[in-house]
Amino acid sequence: MLKKSLYLISGLTSSLVLLNGCATMAMDKVYLDNPYTYTQHDTRRGFPQNLQCPQPPQPTQSMVFDSIYTDRSEGVSIVDEQAQTLYKKQISDIRDFEIHIVGWSNNLAKGKSADMNFCALTWMHDWAKRDALYGVEESFQGEALRKWALATISTQYSLLSQSVIMPPSDKEEIEDWIKALADQVMTDYARYPNNKSRNNNHMYWAAWGVMAAGFAVNEPEYFNWAVLKYKKGVADIQKDGTLPLELERQGRAFLYHNFALSPLIMMAETAAQNGVDLYGENNGAIHKLVKRVVTDLDSKQAYITAKSGKTQDMDGVVTSASLSWMAPYYKRYKTHSLKKWVKKYEPLKSSRLGGDLSYLFDVRH
Repeated sequence: MLKKSLYLISGLTSSLVLLNGCATMAMDKVYLDNPYTYTQHDTRRGFPQNLQCPQPPQPTQSMVFDSIYTDRSEGVSIVDEQAQTLYKKQISDIRDFEIHIVGWSNNLAKGKSADMNFCALTWMHDWAKRDALYGVEESFQGEALRKWALATISTQYSLLSQSVIMPPSDKEEIEDWIKALADQVMTDYARYPNNKSRNNNHMYWAAWGVMAAGFAVNEPEYFNWAVLKYKKGVADIQKDGTLPLELERQGRAFLYHNFALSPLIMMAETAAQNGVDLYGENNGAIHKLVKRVVTDLDSKQAYITAKSGKTQDMDGVVTSASLSWMAPYYKRYKTHSLKKWVKKYEPLKSSRLGGDLSYLFDVRH
């Protein structure tokens, strides 16, 4: 884990400093912007009196879950339907929690003043008090769920905290919880460094969750840790825009190339909002990955099918959520090849990336 003492006090604006040979952030104060470009509302409201919220789901504490895949040999990813059904049941409380807080906090971001919006923070506080998602007993799938949940919680807390005045004790408990989860994710992904899950899309998602925690609680330590992981990720992008470890997923190779783009684009966009250029890392390798995925969307996965040697399983692969990374990328680059997809699947929504990204990045048609 990086040490906070590595941060330098510099001028009045953000600047770059080399940390372990990588460009990261040096700031005059600890403040990180989230990546979203929507117009923020100036008025901050305190909690309404007599606020009535639905009962939050039971906090998930054990992080032991089984994989939905029955055959993982040589990169094969075959879904076991019974395992998938059990898994969805096991994570139902987490998904219920995420769906509600995203819906409520996005309403607040859009300027809707219904008191229910404040229930997102009430639910977060309830789970924070009971150390949800922090079980020391965990499986690899449990680690994956924790990092995804961290991204959801952190992005929504960042959006809410800009518009809501919270009781100081509640604020402290929620932020301490987010920090504890981020610290645990970094610990999780420091173990077994040679595992593929420490070097493929799982690591990118872990880095995005930690970076989101960074701007949620103003902790540059988390930002810099994520930057290092991002740089490792884009270093693996080949000249043809493919990722070798994702190609190993054979019939699900396209799914995982697209899946990898979400955390990578969100990290690059967050860094750009904070004065650090990650889009240009490794000679702009992220753009090669974007081009590869979009080209294969248009060609019915012709290239990745040939490269992986397997017909791609596209059942449920192309959705508003899976293409949500396009919102920030299209906002910044106005890439013509993305326009039809951005329009076709809007609103682009992903709980792990912030919610309604078509709104948050103002790319609505």
